Amino acid sequence: MYLIEHIDTKGVIGIDKTFPARFLIPLQERCPELKTVWGSDCVDGVRAVKNEEEIKIMRQASVINDMVMERAAAYIKEGMTEKQIADFIEAEYYKEGATGLSFDTIVCFGANAADQHHSPSETRTLKAGECVLIDMGCIWNGYCSDMTRTFYCKSVDEEQAAIHDLVRTAVEKAEAIIKPGVRFCDIDAQARDLIGEAGYGEYWKIRLGHFIGQEDHEYGDVSPINKNVAEPGMIFSIEPGIYIEGSHGVRLENELLVCEGEKNEYGEFLYFEPITYVPFDLDAINPDIMNAEDKERLNTYHATVYEKVSPYLDDEEKEWLKKYTRAI
Repeated sequence: MYLIEHIDTKGVIGIDKTFPARFLIPLQERCPELKTVWGSDCVDGVRAVKNEEEIKIMRQASVINDMVMERAAAYIKEGMTEKQIADFIEAEYYKEGATGLSFDTIVCFGANAADQHHSPSETRTLKAGECVLIDMGCIWNGYCSDMTRTFYCKSVDEEQAAIHDLVRTAVEKAEAIIKPGVRFCDIDAQARDLIGEAGYGEYWKIRLGHFIGQEDHEYGDVSPINKNVAEPGMIFSIEPGIYIEGSHGVRLENELLVCEGEKNEYGEFLYFEPITYVPFDLDAINPDIMNAEDKERLNTYHATVYEKVSPYLDDEEKEWLKKYTRAI
């Protein structure tokens, strides 16, 4: 079957940025009267706003991601290697029906967590008191999931806990202003300003988030230079981080769906729906510095995490999840 059999060879055709030159050049040679124009803007715009079927698929891809992350967190033990944990994650994906990985699974301990694209080591073993940063995603029915959490082995020191809490708060501040019509640069500023004011701006120099769908990184991002606005149906990540070379790193990543606005149990209108349901490490959270509203928000999220994910876990994994979603 040939493309020229299905197009007007004297008309106009839009070419996407992924269309290979080895196909485009012969097409132009065979159809000299065909006008080719840049078509990526149109395609990217359509892909940025998901329809109901796409949203349903991406929710399920994320359900698989959630349950595997929670299994992995319960599985992690002192003395394991980064590669051992990454292999466990990937095996669990395929058990749950995933057809592939959104990207190579990232697992890093301690100072390796400051490398934002670290490859899991077969020899680096986990020590007590170290951070464990996991960035992972799977493909289900042609669509990707993606998320990051940072956990701690047995204990966490005050400095690392304070940084984790700062990054978690940055996630919440960015999420709080998400609604249709808000510029992505303003969402980015919520997290970036908070981290900068705390003195860690030099340790985070990348964008806040990216769009996701059939590919893990699609056109569109949450960054200081993106003046476009959020629209219902868009799904993107919020993933601030602090990376201190030679010491440790923290990244926390949620996927979010922009909504029209739905009334919740408190009478407020929510303009986004979390797609990611994985707890934040409570051992790295200091409830004494949180106000009542912040505690309620975190407790509500964690209760929802347990409700949505626990049915997919065994008894041991449920016990882990119950501990890490307890009310503070």
